[in-house]
Amino acid sequence: MIALWAAAIGGLLGCAIFVFLWSLERGRRQRRERAIQDLRSQIDDSNRALESQARQWRALIEGLEIPIFVCKEDGTVEMANEAAKQFFQFVAPDGRSLVALTFSADLSHLLQRCIHRSAQVNGLIQLNYPAEGRLYASVWPFPPFQGEKSAYAVMLIDQTEQRRLEQVRRDFVANVSHELRSPLAAVRALAETVQDEPDMPVKDRKRFLSLIVDETERLTRIADDVLTLSQAELQPPRKEPMDLTEIARAIIERKRREAEQDRIAIIDELPPKLPVSANPDQMTQVVINLIENAIKYNKAGGSIIVRGGEQDGQTWLEVEDDGIGILSADLPRIFERFYRADKARSRDSGGTGLGLSIVKHIVEAHGGSATVESELHKGSRFRISIPTSA
Repeated sequence: MIALWAAAIGGLLGCAIFVFLWSLERGRRQRRERAIQDLRSQIDDSNRALESQARQWRALIEGLEIPIFVCKEDGTVEMANEAAKQFFQFVAPDGRSLVALTFSADLSHLLQRCIHRSAQVNGLIQLNYPAEGRLYASVWPFPPFQGEKSAYAVMLIDQTEQRRLEQVRRDFVANVSHELRSPLAAVRALAETVQDEPDMPVKDRKRFLSLIVDETERLTRIADDVLTLSQAELQPPRKEPMDLTEIARAIIERKRREAEQDRIAIIDELPPKLPVSANPDQMTQVVINLIENAIKYNKAGGSIIVRGGEQDGQTWLEVEDDGIGILSADLPRIFERFYRADKARSRDSGGTGLGLSIVKHIVEAHGGSATVESELHKGSRFRISIPTSA
């Protein structure tokens, strides 16, 4: 009997131990499964966060209007934004290297220097494709996409236009200095002559003073034209509805007497109205400059025709003369500041060399264009064209 009880107790004890051990193992397994699930959840969250960050980086890169590449360590382009595709004229990287897309060994060398240093590298590079230019390049380590070990961003800023504008600025300053120096020197020489000769005959003194006034007026014209040109370049035009025919006819009447003194006829072939949205003061300056230019470079007995019209949403005005014309070699530069096709004639007539440049900048500020056609000894035809409506 006692043996039976002992056996039963032993069996129950064994079952209890088994159940305890099984429960313990089950708890451990559940904890392991929960830990694994938590880890997987954390990994999924991390992946989603990385994917979200990658999308944000891609959106940021795509939104920038400067060329940007994202490259792998081996130089393969993983991503290029739209600005890069347009600049270097390709549709997609297609697994090509940076040098294969840009044809720039200098840019590839910058990338290798960045990889070697694991730090940002900057420099100026010279490009020969798709056009010659000088660019500022910056390469730096970048958060990798799609599980890559490392990535590098390559940013390019085209400095070609900036350098051209800087050269234009230098030339402009040099030209202004040169243009001011001549009348200033003349004024000084004339004034010193009058000062040093107190017994100068009254007739000569008046002639010298008259020359001083002429040179002073020339200085004033240069200063006025420089100011007008600066305003045209820097300030957007304040447009309003206006009639270009009305303005042109008023100027024709103002300039007709000046033209008739040189036996030059101004012929009005304008339509009754030329409605346009523009700045009246600036358009007045444009028409004045074109007609004065036609008078200045015409010949005795010549004529000037002023005509206009509308076509394809553009309002155009044309000033044609049968004067001395322009050499074909001078035509590409005729709208440049201080450029004179006939330097002696321009200075003799009091020109500053800025009239046509003012025309070009005002018209372009209105979203239009200024063009010229000319043949030497036969005359010139200048045309401006601006959008009819704002």
